[in-house]
Amino acid sequence: MVKMTGRVARIFFILVLCIACDTDTNSGLAEFDSTETSAVITKEVAQTDEVSAVTVEPSIGDARKDPTNTIIPLEHATSTVTATNTVTTVPVAVETTIVPLPTSTLDIVAITSQDADQVEPEDAGEIELGIGGLSLDLEFLAAQEIAQFYSVSHIDISTLQFVSKFRSRAGHDYSDSFEKCTSLKHYFHPLNFYEVALTTPIYAPSDGAVVWVQKLTGAFADEWKTSYVETTGEAWPEGLADYQIFLRPDAAPNVWIRYHHVMPIDLVMEEIAVVETRAMMMDLARPKLPGYRVKAGDLIAHGLGEISIEQHLNGTGIPSPCVSADTRSKRGDLPGCKKTMKFLSMFDYMTDEVFDEYRKLADVERSDFKVSKEELAMNPYICTGEKFDNKGDTPDADTYVLLQGTRGESESNVIQDYSESAKDLRDTITSFEGNGDGKHGPFDGSNGDIIRLTSDGGPLSLTFSKEGDSRIIYTRPEGSANIVYEVVAPFGGQVSVGVTTSLNVSWEVVVFRAD
Repeated sequence: MVKMTGRVARIFFILVLCIACDTDTNSGLAEFDSTETSAVITKEVAQTDEVSAVTVEPSIGDARKDPTNTIIPLEHATSTVTATNTVTTVPVAVETTIVPLPTSTLDIVAITSQDADQVEPEDAGEIELGIGGLSLDLEFLAAQEIAQFYSVSHIDISTLQFVSKFRSRAGHDYSDSFEKCTSLKHYFHPLNFYEVALTTPIYAPSDGAVVWVQKLTGAFADEWKTSYVETTGEAWPEGLADYQIFLRPDAAPNVWIRYHHVMPIDLVMEEIAVVETRAMMMDLARPKLPGYRVKAGDLIAHGLGEISIEQHLNGTGIPSPCVSADTRSKRGDLPGCKKTMKFLSMFDYMTDEVFDEYRKLADVERSDFKVSKEELAMNPYICTGEKFDNKGDTPDADTYVLLQGTRGESESNVIQDYSESAKDLRDTITSFEGNGDGKHGPFDGSNGDIIRLTSDGGPLSLTFSKEGDSRIIYTRPEGSANIVYEVVAPFGGQVSVGVTTSLNVSWEVVVFRAD
């Protein structure tokens, strides 16, 4: 049992200090000074209707209770109790929770107090977790090799047109404790990007647990929403939230897989309390352990395929919003910026079976999806704040890998200003047109031929096939605008092209030989 000597005095001191400081827990990060936050150890629990019994810490009125070791049977691992919207607490005695994993032979020991680092696992087959939901012994694991935990793709690879390179100039500065002014994550662009961006299914790439759901706040919180509205001309769907979620792989308990700009499925939202950026930066947030258990391939969200792999080398394991050089320079004294993190490329921890799916789309190697440190050192990027001065986009081969389709002038490859004379710029292999469903071929095609589709409505799908290998290479939702779309033929030989649409839709397909 943990000794309680002096606890009442400490609590009284903290209460007096809190009253004297009159700190507003809802103010922005800019109002916080590191000396204040080290003296006043409080936390704000994000508003939620249900909070797990595992994670509700005693209030000040309960601080005199003895420390407990709670063993929760599996059937009660996700039981809940009703809690008020905001709870302010102080650290109390060690509370340890041992929860059997339903999809693993390991037990997880969750330590819910900073003082709990002396609690030993009951046997060598346990993963001992710290307060943030990662392994308690991050410094030990920092010296160990990380297993190939990425066994199932988190997104349907067959739909992908572009993937940004790790350590590129895509998006904005997203860097770890060792690099700056670079994007240490991957962006994924399916065909017809903006048409499917909000509804793309997102999966768990490994067995593990979803532990955190983060609501973005700050200057760039609505940047993706703004981009979507400006590009599509459509309003952001009412009621659609935009979150980040964090999954801990069983095979790599010192790593967070962070999904950016997604809406978790209802089951995840029912099990995980939403926290805000500020609480994570101050290390005040606490996860709802044991989290939402998943197996590799389980559906967990819908949204962008944007993903980062974040290894914590020390600290509490609480995910950090301190992910740019600009933030580290301005907020370096805050807890979230003091921990050491190393960001990884998922292509280094992907099984051969998963990577083979990329090779079906294009002639690529794993190294194609990364910019090396040496390459970047020779031509470093320049950033103003968190933004690249020369941001890369899908037409830039140094920034995005093209898997299918063409780079074009836009992310969707939709050509708005089409001229009939464009047909004469390349050798035409074949062409056909019609209304409703149609098929042409077989004809002698080559890998890399350009297929141009002109249509005046939708829904419509374009299929490319050869000897039983049939692929949908373009889909268009319902609409009446005239659109021209180009895509690269995925293979050659005796091939056929098919169109599926309604009788009131007119279309033309032209196949050009690549230059």
